[in-house]
Amino acid sequence: MGPWGLCHPPPKGHSHARIQRLSLPRQPHRAGCRFIIGGAFATVVKGFTEIIIEILTKTVGNVSFDKWAPGGFTTVGPFLTALVSLVILAAVVYFGLVKPYEAVSARLNKPAAEAPIVPTTEDLLIEIRDLLAAQK
Repeated sequence: MGPWGLCHPPPKGHSHARIQRLSLPRQPHRAGCRFIIGGAFATVVKGFTEIIIEILTKTVGNVSFDKWAPGGFTTVGPFLTALVSLVILAAVVYFGLVKPYEAVSARLNKPAAEAPIVPTTEDLLIEIRDLLAAQK
């Protein structure tokens, strides 16, 4: 800890200034909100994943590989179950968040109509020079 303490940023020229700017959030209440929302989102997605696995279990059969142990390896089954959950989670996130966000973003950020090209000062001076040269 430097002479500036924990609450005050180090001077701009100090070597730890950049590290501190990157590591400490400027608005810690926003970071806290992100963690809370992320935790709530994880709970919702976990519940949705369990619903999908339950539906698959009732229609297809047992989707859980937890008790499967090929060659005596007891960790392969839970890994495959986690892999299926990951694929379901990825689909939920992609089709539930990413695609709708892209659609709304594309709708809101439509490219503006072609703006008229405004000549620069240099272009105007060249045009004036050419007009003066044509008059002589």
